[in-house]
Amino acid sequence: MISTVIKAGLVATGGLFSVLLMTAFVVYKTDSKEILIESFESKTKEDKPVFNKIKYIKDGERDIWMMNQSHSGLTEEQSQWERLAIVVENHEVSFYQIESGPLEWSEDLKNRQVPYRVSCFMCHSNGPRTIRPAEGNVALSWSDRVKLLFWNTKIKFYGRLHESAEMKEADLKRDIPFRHYGPLDDEPLNVQPCMRCHQESGFFARGVLTRQNRGTIQFMVQNKIMPPPGFSMTAQEAKQLNHFLRGF
Repeated sequence: MISTVIKAGLVATGGLFSVLLMTAFVVYKTDSKEILIESFESKTKEDKPVFNKIKYIKDGERDIWMMNQSHSGLTEEQSQWERLAIVVENHEVSFYQIESGPLEWSEDLKNRQVPYRVSCFMCHSNGPRTIRPAEGNVALSWSDRVKLLFWNTKIKFYGRLHESAEMKEADLKRDIPFRHYGPLDDEPLNVQPCMRCHQESGFFARGVLTRQNRGTIQFMVQNKIMPPPGFSMTAQEAKQLNHFLRGF
C-alpha cells in the first residue's frame, strides 16, 4: 500500500515537473513575441472594444513593455494603432507615448514622443499593470495564456516603483502631465483593505492610491477584482470608499 502511494506521488511529482518544464520552455521561446488582446478594462467613447498588442523586451537591467493600441477595431492600418512604452529600471519607471510604429525599442524613440492622450498615472499608479484580456473578439492560444501568467507574475513582484527623474522633469513642460499634483487630485485613499498593498513600503507595496485614480478604483471594485481574493471590506469601509470616489 505504502509502495503504491509512493509511486503515485512520484508520478504526480514527475507530471508537475514536466508541466513546469514545458511552461518554462514556452515562455523562453515566445517571451519576446507580442500578444494581441481585447482589453477587459478599456472601451472607446462609443463603448466599443479596445485592442492591444503587447510586447515585453529584456534589455540588460531594463524591462521594456511596449504596446500598440487601437480604438478603431482590428484594423491593419498601422497609423491607427498608438504606440506606448513603459521602461522599468532600478525601481524607477518611465512612460512614453510615441509616434505610431512597430513594437521595437531604440533609444531614438525618446526623440519621437507625442503628447499623452491622458495622464498615465490615472491608471498606472505603480508602473505596468496586470494584463487582463477580455473573452470575446480575440482567441488566446495556450502559449499566450502561459506567457501572460508569467508576465503578470513579473509585474506583481516589481514591488514599489517610482516615476523617474526624467518623467518629473518632462512633466514641467507637458500640457497633459504624467500625473497631477493638485491637492484634490493627490488626496490619498485611506480605506484600510486597500492600504494593505497600496502603500509606500512593504513586500507587495504598490503605491498609495489618490483621487485621480478613482476611475480605475471604481472599475476594479465593481468588477470584484479588488479587494483581491482573501480580503474584503466591511459595510463601513465600502461606504468610506464610495464617499471618496464621489469626492466627499
